[in-house]
Amino acid sequence: MKVQIESANAEKAVLRVDEAHYALINALRRSMMYHIPTLAIEDVEIIQNATMFDEALAHRLGLVPLAWDDTDAVPEEGVQLSLKKETPGTVYAKDIETPDGVRIVHPDIPLTIVGEKQSVEVEAYARFGYGYDHAKWQAAIVSYKNVPSVNVKTEDTQQLQKIVEHLPESLVYMDNGSVYLSEQANPAAYERIAQLSDGNIVVTEDPNAFMVTVESVSGLTPREIVLHGIASLENAIESFHQELRDNT
Repeated sequence: MKVQIESANAEKAVLRVDEAHYALINALRRSMMYHIPTLAIEDVEIIQNATMFDEALAHRLGLVPLAWDDTDAVPEEGVQLSLKKETPGTVYAKDIETPDGVRIVHPDIPLTIVGEKQSVEVEAYARFGYGYDHAKWQAAIVSYKNVPSVNVKTEDTQQLQKIVEHLPESLVYMDNGSVYLSEQANPAAYERIAQLSDGNIVVTEDPNAFMVTVESVSGLTPREIVLHGIASLENAIESFHQELRDNT
């Protein structure tokens, strides 16, 4: 197996994985999304709220991504947060008061709007959980697709140029005599490319090569998510193996 980082930043990474099986890639995808503990608001006490339905406000608070600098220091009962605003205006996630070590991943998320003679006051508790219990604990959005390959059936460069010119720019483009897929082209468009080009341009997929996109929604970096996902998958396999050894 070969892994190459195509692009990466603090929130999103694209990896190319060669010589792999889709079952392994999908297992790793599920592990990264659902089996990494993250912090989210679980219990909400509405003290004062005249801005919207209490259930809607509690739901919005629960979906605010939180990050904790030291996961080992989080008590089992969770950490307490509070929100209070008595002046008119938009209430943002950054208005939530958090204890030391807890940070709001996206502070500009709007929560509600306080009007004239209105106020909102909330006490909340955040706890660690897993994405398989609720989406608010999902660590990342992870997707994958097979690596495509463009096969040109004609050797006539002028004919090929005319074919490409008649195809939508959102599908293919030509550069220095070679045909490339546009970034917008997806697997659903491959058959259309072959039809529109009368079979002169055929896109195939390598069944053992994948482009894996990891986008963090939890405050963890893509690197941390990948490493935690691998560790979680390894632990699950080892636990299964141990149970099998103990019962046979």
